[in-house]
Amino acid sequence: MNEQAEEHNMSDVFSDPRRQHVLSIVRFFIKNGWTFLRSFWPAFAGLAFNENIRLYSGAAIVLIVALLSVAAIIEHWKYTFHIENAALVIHRGLIEREKLVIPIERIQAVHTEQSWWQRIFGLNGLRVDTAGSSGAEVEISALRTELADQLRHILSKESPKTMREKESTPLVHLDWRMLLKIGLTQNHLRNAAISFGAVLAFMEPFEDVISAMTDAVSPVWKVLIRALWVLFIPLSILLFGMIGVLVSLLGAVIKYHQLQVVIEESALEITGGFFRKFSYRIPLPKIQLFELRSSVLQRLAGFESVRIHQARSQAAAGNAGVNLTIPGLNPTQVLQLEQAIFEAVSPEVLSTLRPHDLYWIKRWILRLSLAIPLFLIGGIWGALLALGWGIWSTWAVWESRNRFKVCLSTSECTVWWGWLHRKKKLGVFYKMQRVSIRTNLFLKRKRLSNVILHTAAGPLFIPCIPDEAAMRLRDWTLKNVEISSKRWM
Repeated sequence: MNEQAEEHNMSDVFSDPRRQHVLSIVRFFIKNGWTFLRSFWPAFAGLAFNENIRLYSGAAIVLIVALLSVAAIIEHWKYTFHIENAALVIHRGLIEREKLVIPIERIQAVHTEQSWWQRIFGLNGLRVDTAGSSGAEVEISALRTELADQLRHILSKESPKTMREKESTPLVHLDWRMLLKIGLTQNHLRNAAISFGAVLAFMEPFEDVISAMTDAVSPVWKVLIRALWVLFIPLSILLFGMIGVLVSLLGAVIKYHQLQVVIEESALEITGGFFRKFSYRIPLPKIQLFELRSSVLQRLAGFESVRIHQARSQAAAGNAGVNLTIPGLNPTQVLQLEQAIFEAVSPEVLSTLRPHDLYWIKRWILRLSLAIPLFLIGGIWGALLALGWGIWSTWAVWESRNRFKVCLSTSECTVWWGWLHRKKKLGVFYKMQRVSIRTNLFLKRKRLSNVILHTAAGPLFIPCIPDEAAMRLRDWTLKNVEISSKRWM
């Protein structure tokens, strides 16, 4: 009785419509400002070259800030939420009003996030994910921490007893050593390029000053500077490479600081973050796909990154979904996580499928066709580049062919692909939504088909396998769906 009364009291707190904390105005202002800037930045860039308009830029900025501030205040006032008839009810909208009703039973996961400014004022942000959206359906950006915790537990369907008596198993805790490994295996070239672009943008306003300084230099020094310019190029490349590595390290530490993964009886909880602290709690039945990714550097360092896919609407390849990434797991932790998410995955492989060689011949021809313009119009250097591209393409396709395989067991389907960047995607049969078998005139002559196993989080694609194998895979999948009594979502 006490537990029921406590549950009832928690629900009563949100029975009447209520607003967020007044500081949600800051969040609305930043969001609307970013949307405005992203929508009109080409116009701003073009107007910046007009000297007459630049004279009034101060007044324009003041006017824009004032309008965004008024809009943020009104949006805060118009945004209300409450719980009614086992559903979260949201009223929102500035010009066009919207009423959003989300049944609690249909909520995929509820996450909390806390940036540095929210931490100062004792606030939390709340994100609600559902299967009917490609991202966060609802974002409540400013609630008192105790209210955010209560609302999260209600929407997550956790009883007060469950809140007090959680049985959890720590799986991952990223220490400084692992954070450094993760940072050192990031894409340093991208970070170096971004740093180089930032330096160029910073130096552009001082272009006239630099030109005046170089004009004032004596002819002897100009000759010396030109001679040393050859040495400056490799030194600058080294410098920006070091900056790229440093940015990668700082990014990993800030994003994944004190990241911890805990497996509870029926949920997976991920917490961490430095400036922006986050807490993601996902019920295990809501997880649809399990994906492993590893680069050459990550494999040398002995870990892989894991991406967990939840259900989303229109689950097709390329659609952005609700995905969570765990950046560093060793093989033992990966196996433990697989077992926890999908209960009892079968390690025994009953059958292995590989695409027909025609699939790889088509990919090889498509890659080689990219070198045709170089060969035709590039002269001797173009011919050499085309030859190098052809050798590289042949090697890459051959290695990809050797790595691609589909392993089938009694309970799951696992697809392995990739060469330098390897990937593994695992899905269990009883969670499949449908099976598609596709073919065309060319494949039909060879009695080949493409099979797509659709889940609520995206597809598993198996290309160019014999028709007989495609039919057996379809029948086996549908049989598992029909006989399984487990929760698929």
